[in-house]
Amino acid sequence: MNEKIQTKKEVQNVLREKTHRIRKATPADAQVLLDLFVAHAEYEKENFETEGKKEAIERCLSSDPQPFECILVEHNGEIRGYCNYLVQYDSWACAPHMLLDALYLKPELRGQGVGMEIMNLVRDAAQAADCKTVRWQTPVFNEMGINFYKKLDNTISGTKMFFTWDV
Repeated sequence: MNEKIQTKKEVQNVLREKTHRIRKATPADAQVLLDLFVAHAEYEKENFETEGKKEAIERCLSSDPQPFECILVEHNGEIRGYCNYLVQYDSWACAPHMLLDALYLKPELRGQGVGMEIMNLVRDAAQAADCKTVRWQTPVFNEMGINFYKKLDNTISGTKMFFTWDV
């Protein structure tokens, strides 16, 4: 599928059949999504508490509008990756931007072109939402991810740090 996705509905309902399928997450996917969150946190060497998270994921995926878009990658009938993204507003640019909140693929899917396919979907969703940029972060030790992201026509910020403040 090479044509540009024009609407949010098309992005949400996109299905791509190859050796894998990309689809929108549903509330029924909450447990497998939670399992992927755990694997992702482990990969990024982060602590991740699971208590109450399955129910929270179900609520997010059931709400209208959803607080974020979530797409899943199925391979041989098993969900093996996910991507969450949402539109935010940049007050300095006076324009919206797309935040790529999370992208995780199980090791067997890395280097197979699936990540680029997902990034293209996110780019298309950003364009459909009138965003001029897509922003994301990755751990400094994620060399494979960094090398992948460098293939995109993007700018690596060397002047900013990302902070998290638990409140």
